[in-house]
Amino acid sequence: MRRVFARVGWLALGLEFVFALPLFVLTYFELSPGWLGFLWTIVVGSYVECVTLGAWLKRDFQSTRSGPDWSLANERFFQAVGVNFVANLVTTLGMFLCGAGLVLAGLIAAAIPITLFEKRGVIESLRQSWVRSEGRRVALCLTYFVAELPVILISSVPAVLAGLSAGTGRLETFPRVAAITTLLSSLANVAPRLFQVILWLDTRPPLDRSTSAPVSPPPAGTA
Repeated sequence: MRRVFARVGWLALGLEFVFALPLFVLTYFELSPGWLGFLWTIVVGSYVECVTLGAWLKRDFQSTRSGPDWSLANERFFQAVGVNFVANLVTTLGMFLCGAGLVLAGLIAAAIPITLFEKRGVIESLRQSWVRSEGRRVALCLTYFVAELPVILISSVPAVLAGLSAGTGRLETFPRVAAITTLLSSLANVAPRLFQVILWLDTRPPLDRSTSAPVSPPPAGTA
């Protein structure tokens, strides 16, 4: 994880901050409808994710000092949105099954790198992530949950405060708190986004350099 963060960590934090600012402002001044946060996470978040992981690919595998990789983001944006939408739908539905969504999240987390780096479709990327996790699913779920935990805790603060206010007999919203937690959760989301690269490197099968695969395997022992 340290190596991945060293390659693109500060770039990822900067992009998350810049792209989260409009939502922060809208939430702060109570101009944001309830559904906008989810849509923003799926659409804008997917674009930021593509840019960040594309930059990592160039810096790590191709040994270039590349900045943001807008080309990969533009090429695979809709596939990334599709993967994130389906993944969020699956994990949200899984949350109603005794928290199973938290488990599922770790098993399909490698789907974004798969669709970006291997040029696979939405369903195939999710399927490949699930299949490749076989034999190490407990470890992957636990480690991904740890990476995701700060996002969960930060995002839950406005709901907790609203619940406490309801206990006093009046229900209040906390737009300023919600705006701040929106910004902080976007920054905290850098860890699970970058951890997806670790999952991809750890679970993908060896690739034949003679094939047309878009990415050649890293040197032994670097995953």
